[in-house]
Amino acid sequence: AIKGAFASRPSPALGAEAKALAAAGAKELVLVAQDVTQYGKPGRRKLLTLLDELEKVQGSAWIRLMYLYPEGISHTLLKRIGAGGKVVPYLDIPIQHIDNRVLRRMKRGTSEKSVRKLMDDVATLAPDTALRTTIITGFPGEDDAAFKKLADFIREVRFHHLGVFPFSPEPGTEAATLDRQLPKQVRTSRVNKLLGIQKKLSLKRNEALVGTTLEVLVEAVSDESDLVHYGRTQFQAPEVDGVVYLEMFEGKPGNFVDVEIVSAGDYDLVGRPV
Repeated sequence: AIKGAFASRPSPALGAEAKALAAAGAKELVLVAQDVTQYGKPGRRKLLTLLDELEKVQGSAWIRLMYLYPEGISHTLLKRIGAGGKVVPYLDIPIQHIDNRVLRRMKRGTSEKSVRKLMDDVATLAPDTALRTTIITGFPGEDDAAFKKLADFIREVRFHHLGVFPFSPEPGTEAATLDRQLPKQVRTSRVNKLLGIQKKLSLKRNEALVGTTLEVLVEAVSDESDLVHYGRTQFQAPEVDGVVYLEMFEGKPGNFVDVEIVSAGDYDLVGRPV
């Protein structure tokens, strides 16, 4: 009722916009939609065809896919990502939950089995892919067992990036009328617990990168100091993920540089140009 029907922008319009962005200096193109895998409907899905067209755009170096429903991610798409090229090994997949009872109440159209199979497929077909997901906790009917299963799943998969949101009973939605609504303090507490788990996982993953060399797209000068620039690696999406702060960098934003990671924080990295 809120979203309306899916609608896809024509590929010529997207191609023209991509060329204009690249001509203006944009080094990265981000595809985002309510569900990127639905691109081209009604009719057959045409995401792969669109990626073929965008890869031909001169000037841009990275293409990033944001917000892909798990049930729409095909083996063909994963093989494409795993093969390299401009499409970076990064997938933003909103699973929302892992407990089957909660997923059915959310009407997500997926299941624990299918989500786990997708995680296995990513590991097999595109093993270097960074995974971002979003979780809703505190949905009506989410009991202690369902929450524990969700927390255990996050520890198991070790997502690169995780967004966690408390269920919000919006007026006019069916979910707001469901039974077994949870108190606000319970929803907030569960959000904090999941974020605490992710914080530890993220720090451990970042610490493992210290001493490695990564390609970084320099974005801008830090707000904290005119002497410090920051940028992003392929596994860091703009605005929602961490960044790489650059020490002793004398170039300009918009450049790609090889950076040795010298220290790690919970979400951000610090590096020096090689």
